[in-house]
Amino acid sequence: AELNHVNQEFPRVTGFMFYDDELNLEVRTTMALMNALERNNKERKKRDEIPYSFRGFVKSELLVRHPEVAEAMYKAGFSVILSGFESGSDRILTEHVRKTTTADINYKAAELAFQNGMEIKALTMLGQPTETLEDVRMTEKFIDSIGRLAQRYGKPWDFDMTILTPYPGSKVYDETVANEGKHREEFGK
Repeated sequence: AELNHVNQEFPRVTGFMFYDDELNLEVRTTMALMNALERNNKERKKRDEIPYSFRGFVKSELLVRHPEVAEAMYKAGFSVILSGFESGSDRILTEHVRKTTTADINYKAAELAFQNGMEIKALTMLGQPTETLEDVRMTEKFIDSIGRLAQRYGKPWDFDMTILTPYPGSKVYDETVANEGKHREEFGK
């Protein structure tokens, strides 16, 4: 009803973004939402209205664990999914970003997106404490592997590369500023 209201007020608006890092956190809730979005789009088509298209954030490890969600997202009208892959280095993912995923799982999530007709936007980050040139190269190779995967499936894709910008009060900021020998000098470079 909320989407339909926005569309009625602004008829050109037929695309919506779900800004939730964990849209797929609870499978039953996610599937219920996808089914409702799919039903709404079917009703729109019957009335000769443009179906809605969606983009949204997912946790890659949950998408891989529940591949039926990817299929449901596509049927609901999702054209792009975004995921915080963060790094191609498993060490950075587990020790610093504290993700419950790996580069391999993130790759499989991208493949699920492509297999189900969606694009992927890989969100990555450089500048984690203790990140080495080898870690950066692993991220570069990971991004390249997603690009090759997209080519294999004939799907467009995108990525964001951001630089870690710690804010006061965050653990990484407080530990970096205090720097009582916990971080090597190369972090500053």
